[in-house]
Amino acid sequence: MNKVDFKKIDIGFGRMAEIYDANEIDNNVIKIMRTKFRSLVIDTFPPPAQMLEINCGSGLDAHYFAGKGYNVLATDISEEMINSAVRKSHLSNLQFAKLNYNELEKMNGAKFHCIISNFGGLNCTDNIFPMSKKISDLLYHGGCFIAAIMPRFFLWEFLLLFKGEFKRALRRIKPGGTYANIGGEKIFVRYYSPRYVIKAFNKEFYPVKTNALRILAPSSIADDWYSKFPKLSKLLERIDNLLEDFYPAAFMCDYYILVLKKKSTSSAVD
Repeated sequence: MNKVDFKKIDIGFGRMAEIYDANEIDNNVIKIMRTKFRSLVIDTFPPPAQMLEINCGSGLDAHYFAGKGYNVLATDISEEMINSAVRKSHLSNLQFAKLNYNELEKMNGAKFHCIISNFGGLNCTDNIFPMSKKISDLLYHGGCFIAAIMPRFFLWEFLLLFKGEFKRALRRIKPGGTYANIGGEKIFVRYYSPRYVIKAFNKEFYPVKTNALRILAPSSIADDWYSKFPKLSKLLERIDNLLEDFYPAAFMCDYYILVLKKKSTSSAVD
């Protein structure tokens, strides 16, 4: 049974377009995570390059990467998200298209050096195994897929047990996934460990790097910690910076960035 309702995803995330843009300005944690994701993408595959973004939201990352010299095609299932992204667009090397991750075969032979997906786009699918072939077919030999994914355990959420919020505290560990209220719609979400994703993509990709985001430091929903406990927050940030490249840390954070490289018999990139 397919638990994913694409219409609800379209509507729910569409209602969040303005909030996404506001968080970029107001939420310190989101800004930190987005900066780390962007830096890792550029370090992995510097511009100029052909880039495809899956689940681009309101286009914040797409605009950034286009401004850095990538030729970007950014896609999202939500029409309102795409409309919001297009309204901000002024770059000739940036295009947007309404397309969900399950329709990548409609790209009509397009090829990219790098495919990205930030902030848990892959968590909105109940089966990531078919994604490997679809993404691989769109990449040049030696190309990379870079995604920020939510794992199955995050300390800050688990501690909600002590506040009696059992459903939120344990939602990540439910093996079959759960439902989240996004924009007033119940949207299916499944949390994936790095090991599971690497296994799902193993036939076409090999792992290059993991980077854990928010291991001990406050999550985006606890952004007010920065104003209430600035010294403690900075200390936790420093500890996170020391731990983020260790593979085990990617199993116990808010998000982890996974870099996968397409397997190839050739060492050259087309």
